[in-house]
Amino acid sequence: MQSSESYIIADKTICLSHVRLLYHRNRGSEAETVLPLHYDFDPTITGGHPIFHAQLDTYKFTKAELDRVGFRATILKPENEWLSNVRIPTACMNFGSTLLSLTADHFPRRTFEQAIR
Repeated sequence: MQSSESYIIADKTICLSHVRLLYHRNRGSEAETVLPLHYDFDPTITGGHPIFHAQLDTYKFTKAELDRVGFRATILKPENEWLSNVRIPTACMNFGSTLLSLTADHFPRRTFEQAIR
């Protein structure tokens, strides 16, 4: 997971959020891409672009980004193409809500319960 967010501290307001996730299956020294997606929040967007949305995409994490989190496998190119121009409206999925969602989905229930306290 990678997140970039901007806030107005005085107003306790989030201005922008971009969260990237890459689900993969480890295959030894390789990683098969299962679900690449990102969540966006940008209130300045107009037209048919949902303010909160998810998109499937194949963001390419740099070697430095992967090294920073200790990821050493070679990420294989997905066999299928993602419809990266489709925006799926969502609730606000910024860093905190995405992290909470990952905890609920992938950690033991007790860990999730501790995280929400």
